[in-house]
Amino acid sequence: MTRLVFGSLAADMTDLQRFGFASYFSGLSPVITSLSTTLVTARDPGTGTTMAAQGGFDLGTANHASVVTGFSATTAAGQPLFNWTVLNATYSMVQPILTTPGNFQTLFTALLNGADDITGSGAADVLQGREGNDSLNGGAGDDTAVYSGPRGSYTVSRVGAGWQVAARSGGEGTDTLQSVEALRFTDQQLALVEPDPPGGMPAPAYRQSGSFLFDPVYYLLTNPGLVPTVSMAAAPRHYLDTGAAAGRAPNAWFDADYYGARWPDLATLSLDDATLFQHFNLYGVWEGRSPGPRFQRFDGNRYLGENRDVAAYVDAHLPDFLGSRTNGAIAHFIIYGADEQRAVFETTGSPIDLGYIA
Repeated sequence: MTRLVFGSLAADMTDLQRFGFASYFSGLSPVITSLSTTLVTARDPGTGTTMAAQGGFDLGTANHASVVTGFSATTAAGQPLFNWTVLNATYSMVQPILTTPGNFQTLFTALLNGADDITGSGAADVLQGREGNDSLNGGAGDDTAVYSGPRGSYTVSRVGAGWQVAARSGGEGTDTLQSVEALRFTDQQLALVEPDPPGGMPAPAYRQSGSFLFDPVYYLLTNPGLVPTVSMAAAPRHYLDTGAAAGRAPNAWFDADYYGARWPDLATLSLDDATLFQHFNLYGVWEGRSPGPRFQRFDGNRYLGENRDVAAYVDAHLPDFLGSRTNGAIAHFIIYGADEQRAVFETTGSPIDLGYIA
């Protein structure tokens, strides 16, 4: 598994000519500045950017027959652009980068063809794993993972606090994503983070919001046909106005049919899906009502036993949770605990997973 780590400057892996660092690679041919049995360095005469290949080199042959184990670049001011390690390359693969105007096409094609570990900079990066099962960590900044096919050629899965993107066919494999905020396919771009609420908006509370548990990321991932016309901000209204009636789900775990039938005071009202979801947001979640099959066997006693701070509050306010400790545990988990990555289990001991595949 090769490991590619970017420095503090934003990188664009789709810019094969200059790796996204347009200011640091000129149109001039680099000049070899040093050559030894373990290191070859070159300098861009236009920008001062330095590139280095580490490994073992045979200086007695024309092509310095060798194995290259690392390749890196640093700006004239000493800022690291990237450091690529755990390579199994030959000097002939990296030699064009060291001697001709920047063009990473050959190097990328040769080396990004298996399992790779790619870490972004502290700025907004565009990352692309290419072939094989890759691990992409965007780091800080608003980062985008890019794929070579249309949205329909991939499944997108929510796994814990991260994501997986799997090609339905071909050799791209399955990528594991952390700290990546958007996906770019050939036909559309999808956000993986919902927008911040407008400034000054109060935190959710009992009877204050009929849709604060709506998940616009899930909604647009599972309904990609809406992406051209429905924004993240407009998605909750779309669901309430037309989506619910069309059978679309507001998030990965709320089931309107289950919720409407599970609670006797709701079962006789024949409420539509949108109204049931609004009821859950306004009242049900605060009372800890189970919203779907994933919560049918929720082990509230275990959750409260492992979260003593929550147990103290629930036990002191049982009437708020219809007299049920398990309801209190469900309320806390959905409103707070899930975002805090607190573990939850069924009474059978099996973990409850709120992830999904779109």
